[in-house]
Amino acid sequence: MPRGPVRDIDEVRGDVIAAAERLIVERGVRALRLRDVLALSGVSNGQLYGAFASLDEAILSVNAKTLGRLEERLQRGAVEDDPADRLVAFARLYLRFALEETPLWRALFEFESQEESALDAQLRGDQARLFEYPGASLAALYPDLGETEVLLRARTLFSAVHGIVSISLESRYSGVNAERLEEELTGLVAAAIRGYGA
Repeated sequence: MPRGPVRDIDEVRGDVIAAAERLIVERGVRALRLRDVLALSGVSNGQLYGAFASLDEAILSVNAKTLGRLEERLQRGAVEDDPADRLVAFARLYLRFALEETPLWRALFEFESQEESALDAQLRGDQARLFEYPGASLAALYPDLGETEVLLRARTLFSAVHGIVSISLESRYSGVNAERLEEELTGLVAAAIRGYGA
């Protein structure tokens, strides 16, 4: 028996993504279940699989939205004239985004699709763009490094910032508030800049 009015594929996709996003926020990506997405979105099993190859693909679509918001935040914040200040701003903005959107930020990096798909490969490629934010500033600071060295150091710096943020969100920095974490990230970036310049 049909469930409600007929919906076109774009509407179904939007409803499924919205439901999956809300459930990830409420419960985390690991607790996401197909039946809950169907119940919340009001779509049938057949409608969902007419719009997505799998539930994994719907989750990847949520992750793509999250990545878009993260990149928008980083772009808006990259207004400092000095490249060293831009690196500090990047680290602080990254922390703030992770604190404000923790479940969705976690899903972006923790979710692994059970099947390889074009969307999965595209999202991994899109995530690699995050290295460009510290990379552009490092290239401006050290124009003689060369593209390969800049990319390597950008990956290292991003990984260090990401690691500190990840650990902080797992409550391993007990008693350390967001402002103190920002200070620690600022110190990390400053130390990296000094080290790269040595």
